[in-house]
Amino acid sequence: MILDDILVSKAKEVKAAKQRRPIEELKRRARPRTSPHLFREALATSDRQPALIAELKRKSPSAGMLCERFDPIRFAQELQEAGASALSVLTDEPFFGGSLDILQKVRSFVEIPVLCK
Repeated sequence: MILDDILVSKAKEVKAAKQRRPIEELKRRARPRTSPHLFREALATSDRQPALIAELKRKSPSAGMLCERFDPIRFAQELQEAGASALSVLTDEPFFGGSLDILQKVRSFVEIPVLCK
């Protein structure tokens, strides 16, 4: 099952990341870019009800490549302009074609809250 493969892969990735950089260091360096209250507020005050959290991903484990010419910044801006209240950016590379770099770039070019997924 694909979900089992994703869980096994992610567990290995997290273990390796923890060896490279201890969690205590990450906690010291972490600074929230958007308050959780702003995320909740964006959903509650959306013109659309229910509010829309749009998902940004390059590929899917079940459907394969969704977009060969993936421009995450343009796509994120289009989703914002279309009325998304927030964005969910998939950062897993092997299964979804994402990265933390994509997340950081998108966050710099949109005004709505961004969720790391």
